[in-house]
Amino acid sequence: MDGFAINLSDLIAGGRPAAKPAAPRPIPEAQIATLREAFERYTNPCPFKPGDIVTPRKGFGYADAGEPHIVLEVAEKPIRNFEAPADVSNIYSSAFGSRVDFRVASLTDGRGETAIVAYWQESWRHELYKS
Repeated sequence: MDGFAINLSDLIAGGRPAAKPAAPRPIPEAQIATLREAFERYTNPCPFKPGDIVTPRKGFGYADAGEPHIVLEVAEKPIRNFEAPADVSNIYSSAFGSRVDFRVASLTDGRGETAIVAYWQESWRHELYKS
């Protein structure tokens, strides 16, 4: 058959493209420096103010790193999530125990149109947006 090819790894993955292999981790010293920086950001108050344009930091758990978000509000006191989930395995998700402290809005493509969505997130996982 001309023009038709099957990638065996895609077939094994149920028709979905195979996942990219994970990049190797940095050397331990670089990992420690990154973890210390994350700790410093986590233990400090939110550094942003309403109107700031921010973006999730790459590698900090949010999927839209590099995309602009606007800070809508900053919580006076971080909102903690320690409510036990119905599915106990969810205590291992990053949402359990999170410390959300600011609300952001961004554009998203959904249902065939672009829309503005707003949600609470953890500021320590963000940085100022650089255009």
